[in-house]
Amino acid sequence: MNKTASTDAAAVPDRNSGGGSGGHQMDTGHPVRPNTARGHGVRWGDQWDDEPIGQLPVSRLASLAARLITTYWWYTAEGTGVTAAGLGVLAALEEEDGLRSGEVAARSWVTPPMVSYLADVLERNGYLRRRRDPRDRRVVHLHLTSKGREKLQEAREHVAARWHTAFDYLDPEDEQVIRRFLLSTVGRFSDLIEREQD
Repeated sequence: MNKTASTDAAAVPDRNSGGGSGGHQMDTGHPVRPNTARGHGVRWGDQWDDEPIGQLPVSRLASLAARLITTYWWYTAEGTGVTAAGLGVLAALEEEDGLRSGEVAARSWVTPPMVSYLADVLERNGYLRRRRDPRDRRVVHLHLTSKGREKLQEAREHVAARWHTAFDYLDPEDEQVIRRFLLSTVGRFSDLIEREQD
């Protein structure tokens, strides 16, 4: 499916909901699709790189699950009118308005050049506006507009039902174990990323 900067896209969830925006995006903002996946280490079926899934180490299973969840997220969110990466920018500004491009990039998992490109598109569509810092005209702050806030909410509503039912296969008895694993994983990789950034 063809995706442009302004159409046919995926959404980013409320950051307090525990969802994600696509940690496996390339610089174009597109996901790694399983049907192109042998070169990316993901494929449909019960094997990965000719090794049975049941024999994979946890690290590779986690990577596979993350990629598949990310891809499904893109499918559930198509039709919102803004790319997943663009909605990530809007979500970052909803969380803290007036960020600079570099700050948005750090929070929305895209590169600073991609943020600049996305900001152009989002500004043209009326979803954000740029303002120069009166104390330093070289600094530009990004601000979410009311139209951008409405678009973000619309996108969340568009995907909510399908996204939440995607997890209805889980056994309630396993939920606490899974929750502990996920919370530990979030904490672990947050620490690792902070170390890399130091």
